[in-house]
Amino acid sequence: DFFFVDSFPHSILEIKHDILMINGKNSPDSTQVNTNLTIRGITHKQIINYELLQTDDIFTASGSINIDRTDYNIRYGSGKFFNDLSDKMIYDDFSIHFKIYTLSK
Repeated sequence: DFFFVDSFPHSILEIKHDILMINGKNSPDSTQVNTNLTIRGITHKQIINYELLQTDDIFTASGSINIDRTDYNIRYGSGKFFNDLSDKMIYDDFSIHFKIYTLSK
């Protein structure tokens, strides 16, 4: 219901490019990637932190992204937009955690 999947069946995460720096320092184990996230036809830039590890021929990227649903016009039960919700309020933020495996050849 929140995402109106009948009208918006897909969300899109477009990876733009790696930043390759954390707090102004080169870091071989931890990096960031610039992305555009589209939910319900609304696109916002997101920076995703992830860790890249290599074991033999397997690369693993893992990380998470925190998203404020109200940025994508999902306002139902939001304390930002509705007063007096008390225990009916729904948190605005949600997280997506990921782990991606690839093989090098």
